[in-house]
Amino acid sequence: MIFSITETAVKRRSTRPLLMLSMVALIIPMSSIAQTFPIINFQLPNQSPRSVCLQQGSVIDISSANGDIVMLADAASEDLGCPGENPVINSFSATPAVVDITSLNCDTTGNNTDDSVCLFLNWEVTPAVTPTTCEINQIAPGKFSMLPFRIPNPGAFVDPLNPGVFAPQISGLQWPVNQATVTAGLKRFQMVCVSDSGNPVSSIIESTFQDGATPAVTIDNFTIVQTQAARNSVINFNWDVTLNNNPTAPQCTLSSGSTINPVTVSVTGAPGNSTATILATSPLGNRTFTFACRPAAGEAVTDQSTATVEIIDSVPTNCPAPIVPNRDMTQTTYSAAHGSGTWPAPAGNSFNISVAQGTYKALQFVATSGFVGNYATVESNLSNSESVLLSISECPGDFRQTEIACVDGPALKSRVIWADPADNSNFCDLVPGRTYYLNLYFGDINGNNGCTTSTCVTRGRNQFN
Repeated sequence: MIFSITETAVKRRSTRPLLMLSMVALIIPMSSIAQTFPIINFQLPNQSPRSVCLQQGSVIDISSANGDIVMLADAASEDLGCPGENPVINSFSATPAVVDITSLNCDTTGNNTDDSVCLFLNWEVTPAVTPTTCEINQIAPGKFSMLPFRIPNPGAFVDPLNPGVFAPQISGLQWPVNQATVTAGLKRFQMVCVSDSGNPVSSIIESTFQDGATPAVTIDNFTIVQTQAARNSVINFNWDVTLNNNPTAPQCTLSSGSTINPVTVSVTGAPGNSTATILATSPLGNRTFTFACRPAAGEAVTDQSTATVEIIDSVPTNCPAPIVPNRDMTQTTYSAAHGSGTWPAPAGNSFNISVAQGTYKALQFVATSGFVGNYATVESNLSNSESVLLSISECPGDFRQTEIACVDGPALKSRVIWADPADNSNFCDLVPGRTYYLNLYFGDINGNNGCTTSTCVTRGRNQFN
């Protein structure tokens, strides 16, 4: 039998000795494993080579084919991890935060003379037990010619005073910038670490490059106040920029293809805000807005940033006041309440729908074409005296019975039969492409509360063909 111990220098020393018993003539000195956390490699007669690692709190039982115990090993609970764990990026940073791409700041030849522009990167990585390799790349936006940097076995050393204690080491890189291809603006860098048996992990940092002799505008902050905006509604956006080297007429532009007409604002270096109107023809769904800045009209963009807004259909202007004033905003879309499916999917699956007591829930969706089905509350955690009012409407929280087929309840199990489009008055008629709300309220049409708990729960299910 072949038996060996591989001492891995990436584990903390156990405070409890490992117990090894042998049923064969095999003696393993305790000193060989007491200071490290071992991977045990072994081969029993007529068997293929194997290896095991002592996992947290585990007892390893290596038995022969006839059931004889060859070894027992008891791992201390504070011994963490084994092959298969993920590497950890404890820190990843870049200096300086603003790089002047026209000013030499590093010595790449070792002659004590600065001869290049460099970005200085620092990191601390705790690798997995199995070999770990990290790679640093420059990623969008504003990519330029900068070769990836590969780091084998990053930052590992063994403390000589405590053999077996792994100590992550802060390491650094002097990364020369190719001045022939680099431009001013925000740059992003990504570190990705992988191990032989774990999952990749990554970290992203940013650094602003600027031309020390050229006027430029750099963006310190860009935000859009709303996360949702209806067609024909106004969005509000804020910014904070820095003016470098006295731009003559600095300006920034907000754009998003067919979502809005571009908005251009003058910037002074002080925080500012403005508005933009979502076009009536804007596509529904998440849309990315780009805020791009330049030192003057017609000159190259020196920095840009993005934000995302969900475009929703415009709500009718004649919406009635809901029967109760407050809307439960924990979920606002059909997709959020029913997994990843969009209306009317998924078919036949039921989902917990919770509504805070005394509020209504309105789940937004866009009607499709060619389906007929019914949405029903099929289960509830309530007694028979507590019931659900259910409706489908173009206005959030609308339970009016102007279209009798679109409202049901209050009842313990409410149901609305719908079609898009409907071919008779017994169905709730949905116009394909139009935005609707699936409304739920635990109570009656007069706003009387029908739930005695702080959160009311039912199960909703859509069935269609």
